[in-house]
Amino acid sequence: MAGIGFVLVGEVADAVHGLRATPAALELVCDFTAPQAATLAETLNALRARPRAVVARTGFLFDASVIRAIGDLILHIDGASVDIAGGLPGIGDYTTAQRFADTISTDDGTYLVLSRDGLQRAHNTELSARATGGGLAP
Repeated sequence: MAGIGFVLVGEVADAVHGLRATPAALELVCDFTAPQAATLAETLNALRARPRAVVARTGFLFDASVIRAIGDLILHIDGASVDIAGGLPGIGDYTTAQRFADTISTDDGTYLVLSRDGLQRAHNTELSARATGGGLAP
């Protein structure tokens, strides 16, 4: 996705791993660091993405500061529902999601996909780290 670091999560990730799923939205955890957020903003603007609550996109533009401040983007892109987050509750940010994701290769490229098992491993690791007074190492 335009050089933006992302991990595929949610029901689409389940379907990639062979589980039955009927995704309502494409769900991604993205790298929201400053340079990546700027690239994400440019990409979303080029795709004419809009928040689902915004009926008409006229005059609406994303920028890196808005993306970093909001943290969870609930969007429509070309008629599709796309949810983009900077992290997952109880798990952490993009770096943590990336660490526990599986690498899946297709004819279109290689993708990071967080399975339910990976999600559970990340959550258990975070709980264990909190119990011992630490946190997940980057």
